Amino acid sequence: MCKMLLCSLLATTVLVPSFALAAQSWPIPTSVVISSALQSTLPPTGRAFEPSDIATLSSGVVLVSDEGDVAVMNDDGTGLSEWLVASGADLEGVAVDGNALYIAHERDRDVYTYDLVTHIRLATYDLSPWIAGNDNLGIEGLAIHGSTMYVGLQSNGSVYEFDISSGSPVFITSWATGLSTLSALSFAEDGKLYVMGAGVLRAFAADRSYAEYLLPSQPQPEGVALRVNCATNTASLFIANDTGPVYRYDNFPVSCPVVAEPTPVPVPVPPPAPVDADADGVAVDYDCNDSDPAVSSLQTFYRDADGDSLGSSVDSIAVCSVSAPSGYVTNTNDLDDTRAYFLAAGASYGAITVTYGNGTVVTYPVFSMPNTRKLTTVSVYKNSQYLVVIAAGGKRVAAVNAYTGQVLAWRVMPAKTSVLDAWLISIIGF
Repeated sequence: MCKMLLCSLLATTVLVPSFALAAQSWPIPTSVVISSALQSTLPPTGRAFEPSDIATLSSGVVLVSDEGDVAVMNDDGTGLSEWLVASGADLEGVAVDGNALYIAHERDRDVYTYDLVTHIRLATYDLSPWIAGNDNLGIEGLAIHGSTMYVGLQSNGSVYEFDISSGSPVFITSWATGLSTLSALSFAEDGKLYVMGAGVLRAFAADRSYAEYLLPSQPQPEGVALRVNCATNTASLFIANDTGPVYRYDNFPVSCPVVAEPTPVPVPVPPPAPVDADADGVAVDYDCNDSDPAVSSLQTFYRDADGDSLGSSVDSIAVCSVSAPSGYVTNTNDLDDTRAYFLAAGASYGAITVTYGNGTVVTYPVFSMPNTRKLTTVSVYKNSQYLVVIAAGGKRVAAVNAYTGQVLAWRVMPAKTSVLDAWLISIIGF
């Protein structure tokens, strides 16, 4: 509520802190009066509605009065509805956060929260421990931003900040606006706290620097609210006067903070499928020949210097091929790779004949059998230098070293092949 002394101060005193920009003329020449329905009806108190503050809703505005009334209407003043908070209550500040309506009482220095739809009181914030002042120069402005509640004190033009996240007010700080008197607060979507008083409107940034606008001629400006459109950097600005009229100024210039475009999250690119030209299941990086599905890793082959199909265990080569190079074999069964041997037919009297690579022919006796002329039977044991010699008529069997003709052992020929195999393994070792 504007008092006579304060009204004169509005016209005569402006304090400008050092970090202020130069005062600018009011940027919008025309206004629309939206309070015709409000002024032509009697609210629940039974007297004329005297607006003391205004706040924007998602669609429309809400006003409070010096007599305890609340009014809600559209931006053009249509759709008016009113309800009574408390008869005679001096309501001097209003703010909206979602469906919560915050209303400040000047004289008792309380802020009440109501459900905007049901009108049920939700919470009470007692600010008297921090905000002093006499009954007629108390709370005169209210704004909400997140969990921060801004309260303007008329007597000294200061703004008090409270954290209300816990449900009880926690004092943060207070700071001087530089205005000799203060009549309204509004926190807008451009991130600025708008403070009205002493004939000006100041838009305070977070660092408390501000732009200042000289108010146009108003009867008794008591409330201010903005609905910002950051896409156009303009706002609809509302000013409520204690004598009744409420003005709307469209296309009021504002400056929203530049919001950086979020850095796009790169879409992960799947790694390329490994190349496997020969489709053998082994990638090219691990395939020694990616053109041949028969081979993918180096194969080891053993030297067969004497050409007897037996390989040396101490002379090998690794090549990317399934076929052994010339002069190499896949086994390591040659104990002497400097001398090859070739078997001839078994001789009579239980002997064997061995022909060597240098042309030497040697007969080695295996069994002493003077009364027979039947030939012995000779076979190579598991592709090795060992021979299996069976006596004429199958009476005996012996294990013989082909290089030397040495008989490792002999025994009576077993009836079962499995017994013979087990015996040979026990004598020869593999």
